[in-house]
This record gives sequence, structure tokens and C-alpha cells, in this order.
Amino acid sequence: MRKKGLIALIVSSLLVVTFAALPLISACAPGATPSPTTPAAGEKITWRHQCAYDASDKEYIALDTFFKAIEVGTAGNFVIDPFPGETIVPTDELLSATAEGVVEVGHAAGGYWKGIVPVANIEQGLPTMYRGTLEEWHELMYEHGLLEIYRDAYAKEGVFYIGGHSYDSYPVVMSAVEIRTLSDYDGLKVRASGAPGDVFAALGSSVTWLPGAELYMALKLGTLDVITWSCEGLIGYKFYEVADYVIRPEMSNHSLSHFLVNQDAWDALPDNYKDIYIGAYHEVYIPNLYSLYMSEWEKILQLEETLPYEIVTLSDADVAEMQRIAMEVIWEDEAAKAPECKQALDIVKAYYGIS
Repeated sequence: MRKKGLIALIVSSLLVVTFAALPLISACAPGATPSPTTPAAGEKITWRHQCAYDASDKEYIALDTFFKAIEVGTAGNFVIDPFPGETIVPTDELLSATAEGVVEVGHAAGGYWKGIVPVANIEQGLPTMYRGTLEEWHELMYEHGLLEIYRDAYAKEGVFYIGGHSYDSYPVVMSAVEIRTLSDYDGLKVRASGAPGDVFAALGSSVTWLPGAELYMALKLGTLDVITWSCEGLIGYKFYEVADYVIRPEMSNHSLSHFLVNQDAWDALPDNYKDIYIGAYHEVYIPNLYSLYMSEWEKILQLEETLPYEIVTLSDADVAEMQRIAMEVIWEDEAAKAPECKQALDIVKAYYGIS
């Protein structure tokens, strides 16, 4: 509760400060240009930002204050128009569409590009990889070399990697059947994808994937026993009506989405606009988005007494076992994909003191 209130206070304060002084503070953000230039008088720039998620998603909702900070910081000369998922191009084409300039910004997550960018799964976050507080994750991400690895990887696809932002802990596991220990997953039908799905498979589950729109009925009809989503699904999508149990803790404290910018559009942007954009990303968007997820968890905890779901917390031994599976099976497989994959995971291990 205390943490959520602090983040909200920080965000509201930053909005006031950022609108007035963003050109001054943004140079301190990771990746900011040290010597900004001044754009030509009256120069106006408009970008199209397509988000992979729909307009009700917290990642999309949080764009509003981010775009306003940029617009105010540039005296109305840099305007970004948001588009929810699928409105300009299909989401699975967003990387190539951004590289080709169909949109200036592609807003998605590394898992979409795991067959194209070898380090993409790691960038989004493997199970048990990104740990600790938002501040600890931010330090690991932006002060220990991960940003540079990710930027180099995405640059090969013709886009500039602005950075990643946390959409909180993931995956949130919701079950129609009782789960008290890891052994209870054996034989269950689980909806999951990517690396988290590999963990469930190692626990004996039958893992499949269905789109979000089908999950409610799949649980209700028994097609699935367990689904995974972000925390907003339980209340916002009313999964609590068909899921009796929420299993905690999540595999990771943080999973990431990202902003990718068309390289030519980024190169053409005046240096002080780059500073303002990156400054607003770190000082406004990242903490504001995280505060929305903290508010959602507060709601989930409060409503447990009145809505028909129970929050189950796995034992420390089960958490340790889940971590062992993730690191010995998934981390090792990902590290072997490319040199930059091993380099990124070595940075993570060094940061957390993992041998």
C-alpha cells in the first residue's frame, strides 16, 4: 500500500515538473543526447504510435500523459497520435512496419519477435529473471549494459530501441481447479505461451495457447484448467467469475514491453526532441504505468473478501523449485541461441549474484 501511494505521488509530481522543465531534466535519462540542438522555428513533427494492445489496456491508457508531456515540452511542435492494436497494421507485422516507416513507433513486446531477434525473449524477461522493485529493475536494465545489447539487436532490424518498461509481475496464474503446490499442475490444461509455458510443461501440464477473447469460456467449459494473463484480467475481464484461485507469487516481478522507433524518423528528430522523448519515457510513462498496475493489485487484494476467488501463495520450497527449473532449462537454452543472449544473461546473473 505504501509503495503504491509513493509511486502515485512521484508520478503526479513528475507530471507538474516535467511539463515545465522536461527539456532540462531529460538529458539525465539513459540514452539522452548530451548536447541538444534547437529545431527550426515553427517546425512541427507528427508521429504515429501503434500499440499492440487494445484501447482498454493499461499500456495504452498510460500513453496519454506521456504524449502530453512531450507535446508540452516541445511547445506543441511534437505531436504523437496513438493507435490501438491492429488499427494500422496487424500486430505480428509491427516490427517490419516500423522499420519500413508505416508507423513511426511500434509498441509491443519481445515475445512477438522471438523468431527474428534472438535476444527478444530475454529482453521481455524469462521466468524468474527480472526481480525486485521497479527501481532495482530499472538500475539493472539501464545502468549495467542490457540497454546497449538490446539496442544493438533491434538496430539490425532497422529500428531504434527506446527501451523497455515493466508491466509488473507476470504471468498471473488463474485456475478453475484447486492448486496448492507445484505438483498440482501435473496433468492440468494450461494456457500459456513462450518461456512461462515451458515451465508449466516441465511441471507436467498440457500447455496450449488461446487468444484472450476465448479464455473466459475456455475456463467455464473446462477446455482449460488454468489461464495466464496480466493482473488486470482478473477483475477487468471478469475472470474471477470462472477462476476460483489466483496462484502467487508470479514467475517474475517484472516483464517488459517496449517502444521501437523507425530509425530514419529517430535520426531526423532534433536532438532536444530526442531528449524530451526519452526523458518523458523514464520520468512519466514508466512510473505512471507501474502505478496503474499497483492500483490493480490493491483492488485484487481488497476484493478477495467479497468476490469468489482465493489467493494461494506457494511455499518457499516451491518457489525455489520453479526458479531452478527456469534457470537450468530455460535460461540455459536461451543463452545458447546467440552470443548476445549469453552476454545479457551473464549481466543479469552478475547483478543478482547468481553463480
